[in-house]
Amino acid sequence: MEKSLEQLKQEYEKTTFLLEREKRRMQRLKNRQAYLERGSRKQRMHRLITRGAAIESIAPQTKELTAELLNTLIEKITVHEAVKGEDGSRE
Repeated sequence: MEKSLEQLKQEYEKTTFLLEREKRRMQRLKNRQAYLERGSRKQRMHRLITRGAAIESIAPQTKELTAELLNTLIEKITVHEAVKGEDGSRE
């Protein structure tokens, strides 16, 4: 029932081939994941930049505000009655 040396070599080569194939597959999956994560970061960055630009174009004086003051301003604007919906919630 023992395997011959030739059978063991063939089994080893086959197993090595399968292992390398799975390593390549794993690397492709990791590359794909990184690509998708970079894409979502790029989309978020683009959205933040365009919204910041919109705020600056409407209210140029916001360029001079610190991040803390800008956040406070936006919080105050969003609780203002004109910004709330009919049911009293923010839209």
